[in-house]
Amino acid sequence: MRIGELAALVGVTTRTVRHYHHLGLLPEPERTPSGHALTARMDAIAGADPSDPRVAALAAEFAAHLPAEMAAAMVAGLEQAGSSHWLDLMTSELASAQVEVLRLLVTTLKERA
Repeated sequence: MRIGELAALVGVTTRTVRHYHHLGLLPEPERTPSGHALTARMDAIAGADPSDPRVAALAAEFAAHLPAEMAAAMVAGLEQAGSSHWLDLMTSELASAQVEVLRLLVTTLKERA
């Protein structure tokens, strides 16, 4: 997943994602040979079963490290767009384990809000 895809997914700009990297709130991503930043852990679970323990652990880690203002913006954006519609769109783009990470993340953020 490229930084632009991640930014669009959570409803922020790529500049915001880079700012969070600079502050240490998000780890610096690995880069492709052409220099593109990737979120490798989401890619790593692409072939996993949605019930794989790594899926829930990754969602919990994302939720724990997501800055409060970013989490609030995500929840607000999902409520406006309809989270089930958003997850339906993601299903066509991502592997089932990746969709499950996002579903668990959204559930956690809504509970936290």
